[in-house]
Amino acid sequence: MFNKTLTATAAAMLMTASAATASTYVLDFDADPNNAAEVSSLDSSASQLISSPRDFVDGGLTWRVTSAGGAGVALFDTTCGYGFGANGCAGDADLQVFDQSNADGVSGNVLIQQEIGNAGSPDDDAHTMSLSLQLLSNVTLEWTGASALDDGFYRFNFGNVELGTVDNGNGRAFDNTTGSVDFAATVELVQNDVITVFFNTSPNTDGGASGAVDNFRFNVIDDPDGATGVAPVPLPASLPLLLIGAAAFAALRRRKVAA
Repeated sequence: MFNKTLTATAAAMLMTASAATASTYVLDFDADPNNAAEVSSLDSSASQLISSPRDFVDGGLTWRVTSAGGAGVALFDTTCGYGFGANGCAGDADLQVFDQSNADGVSGNVLIQQEIGNAGSPDDDAHTMSLSLQLLSNVTLEWTGASALDDGFYRFNFGNVELGTVDNGNGRAFDNTTGSVDFAATVELVQNDVITVFFNTSPNTDGGASGAVDNFRFNVIDDPDGATGVAPVPLPASLPLLLIGAAAFAALRRRKVAA
């Protein structure tokens, strides 16, 4: 009876410990209409061009975006029609997503490098280098994945460490394509850390790179100021349960050996 009870108790403790999951934060460049800071910093209804470097607020956190190559940074609204219309949206037609309910969730702003010499309309640069984003808020995030839109090859880095890639190919046959990656190895970001996305030619095709950043995905590890509005992963609470469960299994093993 003792063995069965101890086994069930230890297993329950381990399951409780392992069931703790992190809260998710998605950096998707879309403003919360109820957050004035986000609306003012992520508005893409007019020229859609923003300066580099540029600070913006998304999901309650403040980021600084900097471009290397191209003509700066632009926000492209994928829900707007091509050309200058009554709503003021304009830009590259191949950045518009046909299916706004696709698996990658592209339904609003994407971040691009602005093409040199085409300052009047957001247009992704076919020969761009990189976009870097610096976390300015006092939080700890675990970077778990990303997605990208349109042609080209995307490489996601933390410093010199490559975490994952998205290959959307090249050329008209791949226009409007979205690709997503879940990182096999993740990293933790704290205030002032920088993440980078590199735009390159696809290794499987020829031609230039193109495209946009759709989103970055994170787990919230620590948020002392409550900026994200979600509860961080309860690791400190789960660790004691894990240790107690492991100790219970060890005791059960010793009891069986002694018997």
